[in-house]
Amino acid sequence: MLTAGHAAINLALMVASLFAISLLRYRLLNTD
Repeated sequence: MLTAGHAAINLALMVASLFAISLLRYRLLNTD
């Protein structure tokens, strides 16, 4: 049974991981 708390935590983790991946990709592509 999925509670609202678990859904919010999963959403926050997904957003954080996507942000981290995009940030790492941005840094790797723009190394000067």
